[in-house]
Amino acid sequence: MIDVMSDPASPAREPSEAKQSLTDDAKGGPSSRPWPRAVTFVLLFVGVVMAAIGFATVMSMPDMTWHSARDAELRATYQAYQQTGTLLIKETGSGSYGVQAPAPGPLTFATWDDDPGSYIIASLMGDVTGSSSPYPGLKLAQALLVAIPLIWLPLAVARVVGKARAGYALVLLPAVTWLLNHGATLVGTEYGLSDRVNTLPVYSLYGTAASLAFLSLALVLLLSTLRMNLVALIGATVGISVLAAFGNMSRSLSGMGIAAAVGVLWWVFARGRWRWVAALGGGVAAILLATLIQTGLMTAVNVQRAETTGQAMTAVPDAHTAWHSLYLGLSYPQPLNGQPSKFGVTWSDEFAWAKAREVDPDVVIASAQYDKVLQGLYLDKVGSDPAGAVTLYLKKALYLAKHFGGLILFIVVGFVVGMWIRQGPRARLGRALAIATPLLLLGLIPAIMVMPMLYYYSELAAGLGLLAAVSLGVLVWAVTSWPARRRSVARQRAQGDFVENSAGPVGV
Repeated sequence: MIDVMSDPASPAREPSEAKQSLTDDAKGGPSSRPWPRAVTFVLLFVGVVMAAIGFATVMSMPDMTWHSARDAELRATYQAYQQTGTLLIKETGSGSYGVQAPAPGPLTFATWDDDPGSYIIASLMGDVTGSSSPYPGLKLAQALLVAIPLIWLPLAVARVVGKARAGYALVLLPAVTWLLNHGATLVGTEYGLSDRVNTLPVYSLYGTAASLAFLSLALVLLLSTLRMNLVALIGATVGISVLAAFGNMSRSLSGMGIAAAVGVLWWVFARGRWRWVAALGGGVAAILLATLIQTGLMTAVNVQRAETTGQAMTAVPDAHTAWHSLYLGLSYPQPLNGQPSKFGVTWSDEFAWAKAREVDPDVVIASAQYDKVLQGLYLDKVGSDPAGAVTLYLKKALYLAKHFGGLILFIVVGFVVGMWIRQGPRARLGRALAIATPLLLLGLIPAIMVMPMLYYYSELAAGLGLLAAVSLGVLVWAVTSWPARRRSVARQRAQGDFVENSAGPVGV
């Protein structure tokens, strides 16, 4: 049973509510003071309406086509699944020109380890849509991932702030993100956005990862306000770990930020000197469990791939080309404003491939050997001018801060107001920050180390989207509570003056 705090209309009850909230915050656990069940239903209804609008918004968008090389790989993988029923394979020689390796037969492994989650979703959703194209299924999946967390988000924010009107205020959230995040109307994802640099709208490879991360964080936020026993907490840890495993498959390491947030649930559950141990242990356990689940899922897929293609997994290149991305990241600011990089690197896969083949003409693109060559090229560039490299990354960080400046300012104002008000939900706001922080820190890596472009903002969009929702709830609560708070303070001062005057200096 959901245990929800009340939101009485009478200002006269504000002080007692604040006292209860302060008591609960001091204990570190969720408030046990319920509000009427009808309020919960209304908050959920608001969430359902928001979810329906979010779902319809995505479904009304055109298909978001992937970049050409990935589009070719996606279509080849999709067609092979329709013909064989096996995930992540393709006809030998088809697909992306960057994912090719010698194969003994007509079928070979596809995508290698390049974020296979979206390819899997596209193939499986084809069974639902029956389309010859993978894009209708991907759009349907994206719409569902956008809609689902909105169902409980108003309730979660209301519980964090302690007022139902904070949850009702989330009907304004799309307007806030549109105003402060460059025209984005979807919460927690950059899906469908484009600009003068990113002319191809952000597609599901990145949008799905962001929406899955946002869904997971929104669920952790709601759970952090509930009073759970040990069995329920363990179940929640396993469930979030499963979502984190899918997050890892959608975008490399994205699920680690999701799993780390589980530590907040263990912090809420534990008491005394063991709280930090429980929080750290819970987060680490979720990360390990997510990794184990991901490995198990991909092992099952790989076994079927090997049976269908007759190709051993060990014969397929195994690399995520991390050094390829880092090396191309030295091209800043060329892809953003056309100015050449001081390191002489061009933002182009073909550029990196050519440089690698200058070192090793026989290197297989995207293989472990290829990544080793790019590692050497990257370290040579950075080692030749370490100060210049530091300056380059600082400039990227500044560019990133400017891009999200309005949204960050809105979040900071909301949380400062919530923390500053003496009777505010300080502990719960602190937990909301703790939930989003691991994913935000993880999201800084691709945006700064590679390139501050829309395609690399998946984790940042999810984390900032969650904090923006909480901040909106706080600000609406603070603004609507201000008149009642002033009247309450005036009453207390008047009563204090009366007591002081009536107890004057007797007997002097």
